[in-house]
Amino acid sequence: MLYRSVALYNLLDKEFGWLSVIKEVFVFIYVVAALCFTVRYRIRFRSAGIYYLKIISYIYSKSKCMATKKKILAIIGSTRARSSNLFLVTEMIKASADIFDISVYDSISKLPHFNPDLDTTSPPQEVAAFRKQIMEADGIFICTPEYVFSLPGSLKNAIEWCVSTTVFSKKPAGLITASASGEKAHEELQLIMQTVETVFTADTTWLIQGIKGKFNAEGILVHQETQSQMHAFIKAFNTLMER
Repeated sequence: MLYRSVALYNLLDKEFGWLSVIKEVFVFIYVVAALCFTVRYRIRFRSAGIYYLKIISYIYSKSKCMATKKKILAIIGSTRARSSNLFLVTEMIKASADIFDISVYDSISKLPHFNPDLDTTSPPQEVAAFRKQIMEADGIFICTPEYVFSLPGSLKNAIEWCVSTTVFSKKPAGLITASASGEKAHEELQLIMQTVETVFTADTTWLIQGIKGKFNAEGILVHQETQSQMHAFIKAFNTLMER
């Protein structure tokens, strides 16, 4: 019964993510069911109580673990709806679900063109919201393709809106360039993020060449070497975050 209860809990956690409402409902239903089980089979109350407390203790320990997840903002350099970069970040979200709470910034195409005259204490609303998300994150991922041996204009534009601020300063960063080639864009990305004072290491930069061939038609990462590299990257970024 203990195994089935834990398995049910883990299934809820995996499929729906951690929600406090699910936790409370699960505990309530379980306790009621367990008490009915006790009455039905006349289990001694003291022994049953200890058993139930173990279950509840396990559930709340999971809650505590979830509360310590590091909040990561993932910025996608491509604006395509079915971008390989978005597919990759989606895989990373699943692979790091136990340690990171990754949210994807999906409004990069809505940012206005950078204009120094508008870069004041009251910038455009979209810019202020973007900066706020960066500030509130414990770390950032940037995952971008290469366009004409450089970064996409939308990503460069987004970063330019932050140069006059300190939102990136001392922020742990994972820098990923995933494209057909990507070498020039990867060099440029590292130089720019060093300029805005993010913190990254060689192990938290990742160049993936031939990215489209790593996924199947459903957008699932099927290339085993890339999967291994992804797990190594996540581990290295977590180490960076814990410094």
